[in-house]
Parts: sequence; C-alpha cells; structure tokens
Amino acid sequence: MYPMGEGNLPDILDKIASETLNSGTKVVRFYQFCNDIAPLLLLWAEEFCKKTGTQFRIVQVREDFEYIYLSKKLMLLEGHLFKPKRNQINFFTKNNIWSWSHITKENIESVKYFNTLWDSCKNCDEHPTLAAENMALEDAFTYFFELNLQGILLQVEDKIVAFSIGFPLNADTFLVLFEKGDRACKGAYTMINKLFAQEISKKFTYINRAEDAGEEGLRKAKLSYQPEYLIEVNELEIW
Repeated sequence: MYPMGEGNLPDILDKIASETLNSGTKVVRFYQFCNDIAPLLLLWAEEFCKKTGTQFRIVQVREDFEYIYLSKKLMLLEGHLFKPKRNQINFFTKNNIWSWSHITKENIESVKYFNTLWDSCKNCDEHPTLAAENMALEDAFTYFFELNLQGILLQVEDKIVAFSIGFPLNADTFLVLFEKGDRACKGAYTMINKLFAQEISKKFTYINRAEDAGEEGLRKAKLSYQPEYLIEVNELEIW
C-alpha cells in the first residue's frame, strides 16, 4: 500500500522496492492509490527504474474504483431513475410492520447473530471475497465502540432483516463499510440504504460506498444508485 506518515518519500519508496526485489520477489506492486497520488509515484518510478535497470507500469484497477454519492440524493430518491427504488420501499413499508434503530451495546449481539445466519445462507467460506469481508466485519463487531463505528439495523416486527455500518472518512464524506440484508425480505436492502442515508445526510454531504470488488451483481447495484462520480484507483508494478 502507499506509505503514510512523515519522511522523505523517494527514499522510503526506494527502500520498499529494493528490499522487496532483493527478497526474490519478481514484481513489486503498490496497490490502491488514487489519481492525486499517481504523479508522485510516476516521478519516483521513472527515477528508480533508471537507477536499477527495472521497468514499471501504472494500470487502472476498475474493481477497486470507489463509488461516491450525494447523501441527500440517496435519502430522497427523487426522479424517474429512482422510481424502481421507490417502488421497492413502498412495497416494504406497506407489507411489513417495521422499525429501525442505531446499533448499540444492547443490540449488537443480535446484529452479529443475523450476520451469522446471513453467512450460512451465502456459504461465505467458499467465496474468498465474502470470507475476507467477513473477517473484517468480525473485527468491526469486536471493536465497534472503540473504533467509533456507526450503524443502524432494520427490523420487521422483532426480527432483524438488514444492517449497515460505517464511519466518517473526513469532514464531508461518510464511508459505508458493510451492508447486509435478507434477500427474502423484498425491499430490505433499499430501505436500509435510504434510512442510513437519511441519518448520514444530517452531517455529511457525500457517501462513499467503497468498491464493487469486480462482482457483477454488486457493480450493477451500485451503479443503479446513480453515483456522482467514481474515484479511480490505480496499481503500480515494477519488475
């Protein structure tokens, strides 16, 4: 990953790349850096390759592009493009006795239990992407309050049917990290998305809903919410 902190950046990158190549690794990769950092890495890579006789390339990684939305747009869902979303919400509200609440110390164990059931239905252990996400989610549950994470849950009667978790990324953007819902409950995903956007919009202009990991269904779902823009993400290779 792109190094963070203080220090002489070219010297630090030199050390990372040299030690990696000297260890016998054939290719050095710097993952997930955005376009604002690309010029710095490009300048460094040109100098490093001149000194070491190596080659480099920068490639865009579409599956890592991050989706950025206006929080109020996700809250209101106005216009003809969002009509299918409004229809799903109308179906949900008319056919269920529902409620929502913030995730608290009193209900987080119930959210964890719902996640366990969700994992069982999806056979997460057989899918590397879902398994990796769930490892991160387990840590999020364990350190939820120490990390100042925020989240809400959606219930039909007394049964949880969806939850969403994230945290403030900066002064104007909230990052949604995890969102899961019961597919058997029509409209649950759309409803939790709208409810969380409603809460987020009180303080934040934008919602970052992260990447799609190259999953076709997830990409289609994220695009259906009409992002304002996508943050392009790159990878640098040296060999």
